[in-house]
Amino acid sequence: KNHPAAVYAGTNSPPNGLEGTTDTIEGRIKPKVFGDCLNVSPVMVNSSLLIYEASSRTDAVITAVYDDGVRLTNYLVNNGAGYAAGATSIAVDAGVAGSSIPTNSKIIFDSHRKIYTVSSGISGATGTITITPALTTAISDNDHVEIINFYTGSGTSAGQLQNTVSAGAWSSYNGYFRLAATPSKQITCDVMSVSAYVQHSAGDVFATIAGELGITVDSASVTTLNTVGVIGINMPDTTPSKELFDSIARSVGGFYYYLGSTLYFSLFDAPSGSPVATIEEYQILSIERDATGLGSNGLPINEVKAQYNKIDTIQTTVAASTPLYRTELLKNEYRDTSVNDADVLTRHPLSPSLTIQTRLRKKADALAVINRLLGLCKVRRDVISVTAFFSQMPSIALGNTIVIKHSRYSYSAGRSFVIVGYEADMKRKKITLRLFG
Repeated sequence: KNHPAAVYAGTNSPPNGLEGTTDTIEGRIKPKVFGDCLNVSPVMVNSSLLIYEASSRTDAVITAVYDDGVRLTNYLVNNGAGYAAGATSIAVDAGVAGSSIPTNSKIIFDSHRKIYTVSSGISGATGTITITPALTTAISDNDHVEIINFYTGSGTSAGQLQNTVSAGAWSSYNGYFRLAATPSKQITCDVMSVSAYVQHSAGDVFATIAGELGITVDSASVTTLNTVGVIGINMPDTTPSKELFDSIARSVGGFYYYLGSTLYFSLFDAPSGSPVATIEEYQILSIERDATGLGSNGLPINEVKAQYNKIDTIQTTVAASTPLYRTELLKNEYRDTSVNDADVLTRHPLSPSLTIQTRLRKKADALAVINRLLGLCKVRRDVISVTAFFSQMPSIALGNTIVIKHSRYSYSAGRSFVIVGYEADMKRKKITLRLFG
């Protein structure tokens, strides 16, 4: 089924409202962002007040806004040298008269995705703010400083953005932001999702998507998946829930499955741990081996490539004042990295490479995934199907390790496999296991 999403009502009464009008966005899906997404194209929900929405989820945080590729600046670090980790007092400038960084507001620096609380703010174009906790990562001079979820007025709703913009270039609340001036061309933004102002990682995203479906996720699976790193999934239009889950599984080399009413996630890996059972030859009705390698031609894989750091809106032409590095960044949807083993190619000249399109944000995380997959895929890996009667089969579940003993395929001493699938024939009381090992 398509993932749950609200639609715009088209009920604005200009200049007020956050639902668009009947002749603009009425009936359009409200976008959602899970994780950390770059250069998202937001929806203009109020053309009178220049209000946009990048994510309809309340856990969204706008971290940057761009006009035709050029970043709109509120404040920059201003000390000529930057600050080392541990600093708590940060000099800033580049604001405009009347703008401010209020005490108790939340801010983020562009160099890392940690959110800080302002314990002492400023009012005006320049000054020194005090933050808590101390910097966890060094920041450079002219690093961007953005206020998270800044709004004016006494309330805490998105409607407060309909008041006067108090940030120099733009202000935000959850997944909304408002511009202080009419843009020149295409508006894009960076968005991330948080819990208690901590950035979501892959496991958090998996659990969030499942939560919108009312599905319980195994907590240990979330913890395991979080260790893989940060991912970003933008849902600007109607999307099946399965596609969202699949994009996570592809990104990290894993799979998900149900045990009872709980959803689990496992990283794809070699058989490990104590087997739940040993299946002897006499218990097996049929056994068939499909491959001795995980390549598309049944051979081991000599190289694994990853596409990472996805840009959601490709821009081949941008304003002339856009920095060169960003001009080049926006031309390509993904960055590429790879690992290989030349010995595999020597042994198997026809061994293929594997390319995975990930939603991982960082190169280090992508490299960790493909190094794990190369180690898994560069050696002999049998993929087999085993059929037995229910009465001969122990209680099993996806992800379990079992041992197969058979005179074929050199399994006489037993070979360990992971259960990656099964098909039950209830009429004939048989079950076919899909095994990898």
